Order: sequence, then C-alpha cells, then structure tokens
Amino acid sequence: MNSQTRILRAFTQLLRDREYRQITIADLIDTAQVSRSTFYRHFSAKLGILTFLHQRRFATLLCELNSPEDWQRPEPPASLVAMFARFEGQRAMHRSFSDTLGADGEPALKQIEQALIRHLSERLELAFPGQVWAVPPRAIALSLAGLYQTHLSHWRQGQACGSAEAMAALVHRHSRALVWDALQPA
Repeated sequence: MNSQTRILRAFTQLLRDREYRQITIADLIDTAQVSRSTFYRHFSAKLGILTFLHQRRFATLLCELNSPEDWQRPEPPASLVAMFARFEGQRAMHRSFSDTLGADGEPALKQIEQALIRHLSERLELAFPGQVWAVPPRAIALSLAGLYQTHLSHWRQGQACGSAEAMAALVHRHSRALVWDALQPA
C-alpha cells in the first residue's frame, strides 16, 4: 500500500473515533506510519485530505447519466440514491458540517462545493456534447450543487422526510427540470 493510501486510511480510521477538528497532523503521521515530509508531499494540510476524499466520492456521482436519454429517465440514478443512503443514519445530526470541522469549516465547504460544481458541469458536458444551452452548463451545475446540498442538509436536520430513495427521487426530479429547462430549443 502506498503512502498516500495509508494517510487516507489513517484519516478515515481516526474519524471513526473522534471529530475532524480533534485530529492532528501528528496523529495522521503516527497512524499512517509515514514521515512528516511524506505527509506534506501528498497533502498540504488536513483539509486537503477531506477535499480529496470528497472529490473521489464525486467521481462516481451521476456516472449513470451519460446521454440526454439518461437525464430523461424518471428513476434517480443509483449513485444519487447511494449518496443519500450514506447519510441515512445521520439524519438527526444537529451540528452543522461547518461546526464539526472547526476552523476548517468555511474553507472546507467552499472547496467541497467547488469540487461538486466542477464535477456536475463535467457530467453535463459529457451527457450533452455540442449542445447549445439557453443557460450555461456551469450555471446549471451551480444550481444543481445548491439543490443537492440544500436537500441533503434539510433531510439530515429532519426538515424533510422520507427514505434515501425518496429524497434521491425528489432531487433527481428537480435536477431534470433544471437541465431540460436550460436546453436551447431545437
């Protein structure tokens, strides 16, 4: 196993036992059994690990939507259902994500949001190659990212009810409406 993988595994292992803000670089180095220079060769800070892990998760989000026909399907993609299912047991969480991360909260939210927006924009460009848009794909991606974050946040806070499948279906329905409304009429 390479050193980056050991650092990532150490991070996820430590997160099972304590909150993000309680984990130090020294803890990561010790648990991963890497040197300080090796750690910094891969990540400039603990926040870099968190962002990297989110980017890796986003890589599979909406991977099923590769064509306009895929975006027309009423069923939510399995990857979207899986995203909601990942948080299903944490719905009663009252502390915000930002609060849990301490000083890294705001920068983390920005970096994760930007990674999600980039990913969604890439998925749209892939599914609709050469498409003329009434609204630019990046603007659609901004709206989709906001939609995902808002629904996930409200669901976790108990403001929205339903299973992971029901929430994914609702988000997908809204996503489809945004995308199809943004297409330039033929």
